[in-house]
Amino acid sequence: MTLVKDKVIKHTLEKMIGWTFINSSIKKVYTFDSYMSSIKFINHLAAESEEVNHHPDMAVGWCQIEIVFTSHVLVGPTAGYLWGFVIAAFLIGFLTERGFAKKPLSSFLSCFAATTIILITGMLYLALFKGLDDALIIGFYPFLVGDVVKSSLCAIILTSLRKF
Repeated sequence: MTLVKDKVIKHTLEKMIGWTFINSSIKKVYTFDSYMSSIKFINHLAAESEEVNHHPDMAVGWCQIEIVFTSHVLVGPTAGYLWGFVIAAFLIGFLTERGFAKKPLSSFLSCFAATTIILITGMLYLALFKGLDDALIIGFYPFLVGDVVKSSLCAIILTSLRKF
């Protein structure tokens, strides 16, 4: 399996606001209006990271979170899930900054949209290796129920934390 060339990674990241490529890692710093907003974001990101079994380095600062993904293999059958994760992390940050985590329904929809992006991006890339039918069967359908449950729990936790 070949690795993605540094030049390709840098070119791709030029289209993604705030992401940089340094020493075989991609990095972004997210800023928040409050320290607790940044903690809520990192908790959500940690849960999503555990779900896809790809764990970035995360550094907490005052109202900011630094995320660093390091991977020696950014291609291969499951690489689309990693790419989807980056898009989903952006979406969650964007929606959270605009108050979409304040109410249960909007929290659920935000979380479900993010996990769906991960699944669709991963499944479509997996389809290049396995075909669309197999990719749906092994890389999409089995995770839908879990994502609904996970998004529901996320909404409950996020709205509950807003009370503190």
